[in-house]
Amino acid sequence: MTVKITKPEINVREKISELDKPSGVAGQAMLAAETPQEQFNLIGAGRRNMIINGDMRIAQRGTSYTGSNGFALDRFRNSEYTGGVTTLSQQSDGPYTTDGHFKYYLQVNVDTVDTSMAPTDYAGVFYKVEGYDFDCAGYGNSQARTLTLSFWHAHSEPGVYSISMRNDGGGSNRNYVLDYTQDVANVWQKTTITFPGDTTGTWTETNTAALSIFWTFCQGSQYATTNLNNWFNGIYYHASTNIINMMATQNAKFRITGVQLELGKVATPFEHRSYGEELAACQRYYQHVDRTRGSGNRDAGNNVCAFSHRIPEMRAVPTMTLVSQGNPYNWNFVQFANINKSHVSVLIQIITTDAYWYYNNGYIADAEI
Repeated sequence: MTVKITKPEINVREKISELDKPSGVAGQAMLAAETPQEQFNLIGAGRRNMIINGDMRIAQRGTSYTGSNGFALDRFRNSEYTGGVTTLSQQSDGPYTTDGHFKYYLQVNVDTVDTSMAPTDYAGVFYKVEGYDFDCAGYGNSQARTLTLSFWHAHSEPGVYSISMRNDGGGSNRNYVLDYTQDVANVWQKTTITFPGDTTGTWTETNTAALSIFWTFCQGSQYATTNLNNWFNGIYYHASTNIINMMATQNAKFRITGVQLELGKVATPFEHRSYGEELAACQRYYQHVDRTRGSGNRDAGNNVCAFSHRIPEMRAVPTMTLVSQGNPYNWNFVQFANINKSHVSVLIQIITTDAYWYYNNGYIADAEI
């Protein structure tokens, strides 16, 4: 009896080409990359994170803010409109993770509870991406790019939280809402969210807000939705109907760090930039100058002197605020003048006829979105 053995056909060319394919998790990510830019991101080259201060290191305004709508850490704003009270702060006992060490993180603490949400109540943390930084995503166009948002979190209350995204500078009428879960209380875990580009709507491409990202930890019924994981029309939808009410628990804590937003379907390792680079990026939106100086002698009592200061170029013409450094020595502040995105003049009046005077004051320049 003759036995015929049939061997499967082997495409030798295909097998040889597979030897050049990357393997492992990183290799699979490389294969999944849709464009050369995404492959470029995966090998750690180039600047890829659209989020400024995602590792929560910079806090020019101070390390704590209690109230309904304000900043402590640069670029991340507390937004709380409930019957309760929260404090946003920078904490410095951050986690060691697979993305490296994050010394700092953002924390929101519930100081006063609100156990019953009114329809329009909500609370969370806002971040707004400037149009110049977001333009590469091509939103509002048929070629709108897929984006990936990743971050670390260690909320004190396990359960479902929400993130909403919208075209902040284009009418705030395009929404994308999704849920994520804190599995174990106070344990750091990483969440990665990939979402498609929005091919419709109006998206700013200049120096105003393009995309707003809102992490929500409580929400009334008016702005909650069951329409999840897709872009849809509507105004100010903040969360899903699945969300917990973290505001109901005294001293409950919301914590995030390592926030990264990038092109493509893959969450690459967090991009750790130098402190100087991160500070300079933050100063496009807010600058706190501790001291500016000038001195001299004047004979007349009503002289007004102008001191000109160059500042790092800001997003827009800033709002200026004087920061007192103690009692002035023979002068009074008059006003700021000639303000533009990279320059300001400080006008002072000499108040004695024969005294030496010494100008030594600081200022705040605010151009936050």
